[in-house]
Amino acid sequence: MRWRYWLCAAFVLLIVAVFFVLWRRADHRINSDNFAKVQIGMTQSEVEEIFGCPPGDYDEVICLFPSKSNYYSEPWRSQQQRWGGRHGVYHVFFDADSRVCDKTGDFGMVVVPRQETLWQKLLAIFVR
Repeated sequence: MRWRYWLCAAFVLLIVAVFFVLWRRADHRINSDNFAKVQIGMTQSEVEEIFGCPPGDYDEVICLFPSKSNYYSEPWRSQQQRWGGRHGVYHVFFDADSRVCDKTGDFGMVVVPRQETLWQKLLAIFVR
């Protein structure tokens, strides 16, 4: 009889853990509309506020870059941050004062979503 209580308690803890993970899931606003709002002179925290997250790759995407991109070769763009998601990949460059000095978007880049696992597909049904 006691095993039923333990099983029930474990199930409740599992449900609470799943909801906590889903609640804490990063929701970002990485897209071309918000990228257009990034202006020269902004701080990184202002850019993070626009995109809704710190720099990084989100949504498990693979980014294929064009061979003609040359914006990595200029030394003054050494403080580069990248925001990537299902709607594009955006690079923002910061000067010595940590202010935006330039930006470039996903023009000519291909964003390919990774294959979803069965678990991810099931999770998407309940989350969205």
